[in-house]
Amino acid sequence: MNERIDLNDNWIVTGIRPDGQPVGPFEGTVPGHVHTDLLRHGLIKDPMWRDQALECQWVEACEWVYETEFEWPSGRDRASAQLCFEGLDTIAAVYLNDSLVGEADNMFIPHAFAVEHALQPGVNRLKVRFTPIPTYLEDKDTGKYVSLFSQDRVYVRRMQCTFGWDWVHRLVSYGIWRPVYIEAKPAGRIAHSWVRTLAIQEEAATLAWEVEAAGLTQDGALRLELAAPGGESVWSLETEIDPSQPVVKGELTVEQPQLWWPTGYGEPALYRFSVSLSSSAGEALDARSDAIGIRTVEVEQIPDERGSSFTIVVNGERIFAKGGNWVPADPFPSAVTAERYAHLLQLLVDGHMNMLRVWGGGTYELPEFWRTCDRLGILVSVDFMMACAEYPDDEPWFIAAMKTEVASAIKRLRNHPSLVLWYGDNELAMNNNEEDDYWGKRVCAEVTTPLCAELDPSRPFFPTSPIYGRPFNSQDAGDCHVSPWYEVDFLLGDMRDYRARIREGRGRFLSESAIPGSPPLSSLLKMMTMADVADEQADIWEFRTKDNPYNGQDELTHYRLLEKTAAALFGESANPLEKVKKMEYVQYEFERMQIEHYRRRKYDSSGVLFWMYNDCWPASGWSMVDYYGYPKAGYYGAKRASKPVMISLEDRGDELGVWVVNDTLTERRGVVRVRAATTAGAFGASWETEAVIPANEAALIHTIVKRDWGLTEGAANAVVQAIWEPQSTGSDSPGDPETQDQQGDQGDSAIFFDVLPKELVCPPAKLEVECVRHDATSGRLVIRTDVYARVVAIENELLLADNYFDLMPGETKEVAYRTQAGIEWNSTPVVTCWNDTH
Repeated sequence: MNERIDLNDNWIVTGIRPDGQPVGPFEGTVPGHVHTDLLRHGLIKDPMWRDQALECQWVEACEWVYETEFEWPSGRDRASAQLCFEGLDTIAAVYLNDSLVGEADNMFIPHAFAVEHALQPGVNRLKVRFTPIPTYLEDKDTGKYVSLFSQDRVYVRRMQCTFGWDWVHRLVSYGIWRPVYIEAKPAGRIAHSWVRTLAIQEEAATLAWEVEAAGLTQDGALRLELAAPGGESVWSLETEIDPSQPVVKGELTVEQPQLWWPTGYGEPALYRFSVSLSSSAGEALDARSDAIGIRTVEVEQIPDERGSSFTIVVNGERIFAKGGNWVPADPFPSAVTAERYAHLLQLLVDGHMNMLRVWGGGTYELPEFWRTCDRLGILVSVDFMMACAEYPDDEPWFIAAMKTEVASAIKRLRNHPSLVLWYGDNELAMNNNEEDDYWGKRVCAEVTTPLCAELDPSRPFFPTSPIYGRPFNSQDAGDCHVSPWYEVDFLLGDMRDYRARIREGRGRFLSESAIPGSPPLSSLLKMMTMADVADEQADIWEFRTKDNPYNGQDELTHYRLLEKTAAALFGESANPLEKVKKMEYVQYEFERMQIEHYRRRKYDSSGVLFWMYNDCWPASGWSMVDYYGYPKAGYYGAKRASKPVMISLEDRGDELGVWVVNDTLTERRGVVRVRAATTAGAFGASWETEAVIPANEAALIHTIVKRDWGLTEGAANAVVQAIWEPQSTGSDSPGDPETQDQQGDQGDSAIFFDVLPKELVCPPAKLEVECVRHDATSGRLVIRTDVYARVVAIENELLLADNYFDLMPGETKEVAYRTQAGIEWNSTPVVTCWNDTH
């Protein structure tokens, strides 16, 4: 008879300092990390506030012991019993009844320890002892390998970023960070099941399936079933399995399949593949069930005069990737709940974005992340967990550890349709050529390449990111990590040419593009005081922003570079609150303009993933969504430019190009209108036409001569607006504007002015704001202006359909809102603009 006992409760944790003095004991949380328990018990200050992370660095130097007891039923099988830890962080020894039953040294893999000889009927004592990382490293030459941000991390197979990076402080923790249980399955169990799409024809799909059993003591029977998204069975099979051949494979055909599509291109249909294992006598032994998607994926690389394209193709359709880089959502990843994943990932979809890159200095992420990406239709690429360092791949232990880790990650994740690309690492080979002896080349040759080919031939694998071109990180082939902002000559120059630099971008696929921006004031005040915000020395700003000593210049820190950009583009500010708003808007401006630019180039360019999408801790740097789950200005800039059908004005020197970009798979019809105005409200030239925008294409609709539209040299009060008004497609949902927006059925507008933003002259604007509440958690704001309103910002802690937008003279705009996690909101809306009358 099978037996399973969950062991997540009733843990006691004790710390042992280097001098032998104890910390605790105290009640511990499993899954959990010791830092979160210490904070809960008042034994450390909150590392998320100001610079208090400095005051809890002592935690890393301690040994930590977790202890609990459980009862094993008398008469139950012990011979097959396994003690299963889904995750241990990181160097751990496991004792059962004072007998050493297993050791761990890799955060990223599950561990199953045989406990037959240590397990006893009745009460059992379980202990997990975590060795301090400094102790573990005592016999390691930590200066042998080049490693950015910290020299010691390459020896430890745990999340690399919390050894300290240029956006998060060092916070090395310990703990049983995933669930733990003990189980016995005496007659056998299902080790793995896997389904992949071989081909999709016009009316059918061919799938391959594979099931692996373990621990079989006699012949058994498998029952397999595939259920459609609606729950009805579309295929089933019963077959035998025996201990000498524990892997069974086959193929199946699904008629009229419902395909899994990325968000914005169709529905992400999910089938369910279920496997049950029974004995030859019919006794149930084990069962498992996985959500799978029927879809194909490839990367199209078409040679041309400057290199080759790099386009993700799903189910035969080209996809323009829009999104960001995903980093661990907490320095203590056990703290990330299913609700937090759902919130962050839904925001991505609400922002018209469709892709995330799981960066190689974090983790492979928890099951809740993957299930949500599958459900929402989010494309995901994954780096194997190596980043920005020379790893010890000349040492046999490291190659062996990576083989175990990579095989485990592939088998664990390969059923997820959201996973579309594997990469060998992050930036180990950047700026090298293919023939060079670059960092990570041996791991790629001996581990990641052969294992991906063997265990997951269903999706593309690339040895490193960025890849291709000469050197790797070329804008002419492969993927690249480039940013018009993060170039030394731009950072140290006057920055007046920022628009031209964006237009000069030609990257095929920007898998990283770094643009900084401050969070809103409401989030800043969760990590620092108002005095800190206004402090000209910026000590806490610097601590919460961090810096990169490898970025090619030492004159200015990341914070000072952001401060400089805000002043250069939007003007100096003596008022610290105005300064914050301008530092927010830097990210909006660059992210909006970059996505517009690269979408106009589709599919010569095929994607932009910003660095980074989310935050690991409260920070004032790169993320589009802050640590507290609120979108920053950059998110709203990216959202505006990522609309399924987007209108854009392109600066072409003496002319403006009027573009409409259609990312949907259906032709779109509508009216394009262009009008000129002064910021005071005098309207001038206008033009309109009916337009047909082909499916999944960018179309140049019209060009206008600037001087004919008031955009003469030095015209500091002239603006031009382009408007897209779609013709009804029959799928409109009048009561649900957000749905219309997601489907590309709502209109769009773009505004252009020819002077630098700080040179635009705007008269004082009077904003009128009406709040229409649907209930305590949602509603809409109706905002009106008399003259041109520059950067209208809704400053309440709300999730908004739009924010940080400009309004034309006399324009009225409705903005839907909702609160985070159902928080009731009955406050007065705070709506400002840069030129308001207050």
